[in-house]
Amino acid sequence: MNNVVVSMISINTYGVIIYCNDTACSMFGYTREDLIDKNISVLMPPIYASKHDNYIKRYRRTGKTKVIGTGRNVIAMDSKGMTFPVHLSLTEDKKKNRHIINGQIRRIDNNGVDNNIKSINNYNNEIEVETSRELDNVVDFEVLRKVEDSVIVIKIDGSIIFFNNAAEKLFGYEEDEVLEENINILMPSPHRENHQKYINNYLRTGRAKVIGINREVIIEKEDGCITAVNLYLEEKIDKNNNKVFVGVITKRKVIKSKKKKSFLKQERERINMITVPAIITDSEGIIQAYNQDASDFFGYNMVDVLGKNISLLCGGDHKNNHDQYIKSYLDTGVAKIIGKPRDVPVLCSDGNEKMANLSVTERRDKDTNKIFFVGMFHSTD
Repeated sequence: MNNVVVSMISINTYGVIIYCNDTACSMFGYTREDLIDKNISVLMPPIYASKHDNYIKRYRRTGKTKVIGTGRNVIAMDSKGMTFPVHLSLTEDKKKNRHIINGQIRRIDNNGVDNNIKSINNYNNEIEVETSRELDNVVDFEVLRKVEDSVIVIKIDGSIIFFNNAAEKLFGYEEDEVLEENINILMPSPHRENHQKYINNYLRTGRAKVIGINREVIIEKEDGCITAVNLYLEEKIDKNNNKVFVGVITKRKVIKSKKKKSFLKQERERINMITVPAIITDSEGIIQAYNQDASDFFGYNMVDVLGKNISLLCGGDHKNNHDQYIKSYLDTGVAKIIGKPRDVPVLCSDGNEKMANLSVTERRDKDTNKIFFVGMFHSTD
């Protein structure tokens, strides 16, 4: 099979690669030794790789599959981390002591044509063009329209320049309604007000907290409904060599557990997924959760603040008055600060104060009726 122009990869029912031909090695930039005995997920972006083992496990358990015997367009990833669209066709070979899944992989060009179906004489020249890293990093809108997941592309100013059909179905907007609009229309507060700060911070520092990472985010649909999804973000360039960001959005997988997680544990997990400093306090002002971004922002480690009063981090007059703010709200129900972003002084571990924009939301545990407050901070420097 090494003389076949189409990329061929075979795996066992545990997802382990047991064969790959030379064409596959050229397409993905690996040697055969690099791939044999590795999990097939190494050839996928993280957002898909994290799910693939679950697909395999379910297939082994039930024998049911939606993909074997069919062809579909998917996103692949090469050895340099560059992603590109391919057409994948799967078949299986079942024998008494062997069960193998065979994949035929053809690269897709911007006309939807399989680039790997070509004459043998031209093969070596064309494969060199296909694996060009510069071309791979150019966003191809025609190809992205064929992707089954929701895909959105934005410029560095946050304006939307691409919104595929799956995104239309997910958010409830037509593409024409969102083109040139800021991406923050698809987010609830406080992310709506602060999203451009995230972009500017990345462009200024080069610190990629979210790029290349599969993470959970909150979106707001056209009808106002808010839901959690998984987002995988990549940096690309357009045909004019301008930097753009490509986001692939998939529905969050709900994992059923025999034992229900506590409300506070769920809230802790939620703030650990976001990329801004966030703190959870109870109704007495005691810190119950504190994410890594908060640690970077205030300079305290988690063990230094958990179980202590939030006044530890308050600057100015707020340090002595914060407990009274909480009591007044609980007694009267009048929200002077909840849901109203404002600038406040905060106190860092080095004893210095700085200004930050604070957004506070109230969260109530329906099982215990306990009240918690979630505060998110954004530097105003």
